[in-house]
Amino acid sequence: MKELDLQESLNLLAKEKFALARHCFVKNEKECLKKINEIKFPCVLKLISKKASHKTEFGLIKTNLKNEIELKKAFAELNASAKKHKLKIETFLFQEMISGNEIILGGKTDEVFGPIVLAGFGGILTEILNDKSIRLIPVDKKIASEMLQELKAFKLLNGYRNQPKANLESLTDLIVQLSKLMEKGKVKEIDLNPVIVNEKTALIVDARITLH
Repeated sequence: MKELDLQESLNLLAKEKFALARHCFVKNEKECLKKINEIKFPCVLKLISKKASHKTEFGLIKTNLKNEIELKKAFAELNASAKKHKLKIETFLFQEMISGNEIILGGKTDEVFGPIVLAGFGGILTEILNDKSIRLIPVDKKIASEMLQELKAFKLLNGYRNQPKANLESLTDLIVQLSKLMEKGKVKEIDLNPVIVNEKTALIVDARITLH
């Protein structure tokens, strides 16, 4: 069994043609500034350290950075947080800022039932609502659509109170892809949280993968 780090997880997903938010990994501020034309503002900066899997709790993520001044300030604050918590900096994730609903998609090999996939509302709503739907694989687009419609907060995706309707097509495609990945038998557990879905698309922002 091998637990992949964030960079390895995103690389695996990219190889499998999953839809990811534009991103790159950089070692320092200087490298990051060279990548601005690729990622563009607004952006997100995350400090990656093996001792801090929950980046928000350690103050290791800076969002909605609008220009170089804010980006440089973010680097200074992240480095200070790492020093405060005595964390070794592995790398930084420089990523485009995506707005929308936060969804969690996951999969694991259950000891009794075998491979399953999960869909639910992510972010802070994950633990508050415990709003999720689970299926045995394989999952096709019809089943993926049913999973989403079962969620208590599905209205938020379906144009609630004149809000833009989320791109459910892109989201169901991700669930089907996830099912196919689990079918291959290489992945023991996968956690895509969050997946940001808006009226245009559904993109994976963060991932944790464990291989058999």
